[in-house]
Amino acid sequence: WNLAADHPARQDDLLGMQAFTSQLVKTDPEAKNFVVRMLAQADLGIDDVQIESLNASSVQLPEGMPAEIRDSILQELSAGRINATRFVHRHADSDARELFDLIADESAGTIRFYTLLGPLWKMLKDGACIAIDELDASMHPLLVRAVLGMVHDPAVNTKGAQVIATCHDASLFDQDFLRRDQIWLSEKENDGGTIIHPLTDFSPKQKDALQKRYMAGRYGAVPILPAHMGR
Repeated sequence: WNLAADHPARQDDLLGMQAFTSQLVKTDPEAKNFVVRMLAQADLGIDDVQIESLNASSVQLPEGMPAEIRDSILQELSAGRINATRFVHRHADSDARELFDLIADESAGTIRFYTLLGPLWKMLKDGACIAIDELDASMHPLLVRAVLGMVHDPAVNTKGAQVIATCHDASLFDQDFLRRDQIWLSEKENDGGTIIHPLTDFSPKQKDALQKRYMAGRYGAVPILPAHMGR
């Protein structure tokens, strides 16, 4: 499926993914239920998501903005495709609730997780394959595992959806979680190019401590650093 088709002005960048998730939450009750459930299960203290469509009168564009960019933003505003996203947080010691703005008030990890939820819901619903760059960016390793775990769980992933993801989380070198043939390594060559090769090229054994061996450079794909940086 094509995210750009749903948000042609934003393409496939993080802002586009974020807008895509918010648009789903606003228009699709099933998608909203998934997003709210995932946020609650992630132990973020979030009970609900509220989406408010912005219009030209509620947004102050900076002076001197190029006319082409201004016209594009105004077109998106008039179409109802630019939203303010707010999370309803619960107070641990009371029934009080508080609204947090997604961009102004939430952590980078919460923003990242929310941004991924729309594409993940679409992937699971359609049985699609999606590519995610830097899956672990700003997210706790256990949350990364939870995201990938949904793909591994046949009760959740009923249509054979797949994820191709890059990350730097060495804790995923875990044969109780990922098969050896699911792990590929990227290596920068002397000319600046990058090659990828499967972990299975090194014929690892089931008993091997993959993370320890990787960090020791046994499989390559690690930076060559001096013993004491900065000296």
